[in-house]
Amino acid sequence: MVRCAYSLVIRLARGKRIKVGSLGDLDFEEGLYVYTGSDYRRVRRHLRGEKKTFWHIDYLLKDEDSELLWAVWCKEDMRVECKVNQAIFKALGRHATKIPRFGSSDCRAGCGSHLIRADLGLEELKSLLLRVYSSISNEVEHL
Repeated sequence: MVRCAYSLVIRLARGKRIKVGSLGDLDFEEGLYVYTGSDYRRVRRHLRGEKKTFWHIDYLLKDEDSELLWAVWCKEDMRVECKVNQAIFKALGRHATKIPRFGSSDCRAGCGSHLIRADLGLEELKSLLLRVYSSISNEVEHL
């Protein structure tokens, strides 16, 4: 089964408190966020406007001030979601802030979160993500 990983770049137009399922109310700052998930085939689902809220990311994406800007994924027979997530956090360095427990309910690698606020511009962030994915996989795609 080909699964690999994907990352979404999301812009939140203003800081606000959002109810995120079992995590409750979380405070989000305005800015860009990177969410990393485990199956690139979910990208299509996340692009749909109307859908049932199931994963933590669904709550953020359905907010009126949230916009999905870009996605990148790899397609190989390996599960590298946590490896990608940790590499993104490391590459962002001082420009990264984890949103505690977000999207990491089933994480066994100790990520602490699969949503990272990125204090970079959009083009710089896209370039960083492409470098991270290219260092892990030879089959990288994006939209």
